[in-house]
Amino acid sequence: MLWRVDMGYTRDENGLFMRGRLIEPLTAEHEAYGETLYLGKIEIMRLSGTADTLSITVPGRLMKGFRIGDTIEFNGELRSYNRHVDGANRLLLRPFARRIECCRADCGHVNSVTLTGCICRETVFRTTPFGREITDMLIAVNRDYKKADYIPCIAWGGAAHAAKELCIGARVRIEGRLQSRQYTKNENGIMLEKTAYELSIARLERR
Repeated sequence: MLWRVDMGYTRDENGLFMRGRLIEPLTAEHEAYGETLYLGKIEIMRLSGTADTLSITVPGRLMKGFRIGDTIEFNGELRSYNRHVDGANRLLLRPFARRIECCRADCGHVNSVTLTGCICRETVFRTTPFGREITDMLIAVNRDYKKADYIPCIAWGGAAHAAKELCIGARVRIEGRLQSRQYTKNENGIMLEKTAYELSIARLERR
């Protein structure tokens, strides 16, 4: 259950820096406040060799003729959107670029996100089939115009034990990376391949 938390309307910290390879072209998606917003996909490699595939939003004023295969880096913020997909409402996460440019192909990939916000749903502690202990959280992060982004987060190991003790309304600061994760879901007897997006926590602080 999602609880509404009275956080006031002070803008929270929400920043990211990413560098990766553009794998789908940036194409016009919609307009907001008189500006066209472009949607594309990037691939960011982890140290393990696994790739995170992420959709990104780029304002039209920042478009510079980016091409598939370009290595791009950008600063911005992490935003959430409610969309009606396959007959159900889904929470989508997208990096929103505030600055973006091409860089050398041999530059290392980076996936770094920092947020402050409040716990807005009861935390869930569980153990994976591989024996890893994790805690799922949902963080509400205030932005301008009395809006908030809702960011699913996952804590591992020792951080999972600390996170499971947090109550709704607790204020936290999180550092981590935005990851894409494939999973299978049974819907009416049909096994469907789906992708989850969440912030994998590297550092968690109580505020």
